[in-house]
Amino acid sequence: MKRIDTSTAFVDKFGAGKNGFRNGDPLAAVLATRLIAEWCDHVQEQLAQCVESAGIPLDAGNYNQLYDAIVAITAGVNVVPLVEASPVAVPLAAGSAFTLGLTASRTLGNPTGVTLLKPFVIKIAQPAGGGCGLAYDTNWQFENGEAPAPTTTANAVDLLIGIGMPGGKVFAHMKNNIL
Repeated sequence: MKRIDTSTAFVDKFGAGKNGFRNGDPLAAVLATRLIAEWCDHVQEQLAQCVESAGIPLDAGNYNQLYDAIVAITAGVNVVPLVEASPVAVPLAAGSAFTLGLTASRTLGNPTGVTLLKPFVIKIAQPAGGGCGLAYDTNWQFENGEAPAPTTTANAVDLLIGIGMPGGKVFAHMKNNIL
């Protein structure tokens, strides 16, 4: 990476040789930090390469991709985006970490490729408007027999954590509002 080094950078803001940014103050004749394309390109490419190296295609509408990439890289797994359809297919043979960005209420279909005792996680993200519910097909099993509801507030993120059971069934638990 490259620290900002324009003539208007806040010199040594974070310690010796560690420049930062500042707002301008016209009354005190202090200029705001000026950006240059070279610096912006450095930041953009560092972030994009992190996401792409985790096997995640860049998606301008997904505001969680850097987080997903860090989770995938540190966990040593690829994050598989689920296709929002009706019902949503959950191909467990494709991996163990999945993402689902909702735009409407959906049903998670019966998972395919279930392996006994193999764990998986699905990160479920609400859209900016929130309000998307979630239902489950017949092979989903939950604590106390009650299907969990996702957090439906704007941009909420939940985790559905599960494990393969006999007969192609899965047992899962939802951790609401993790971010």
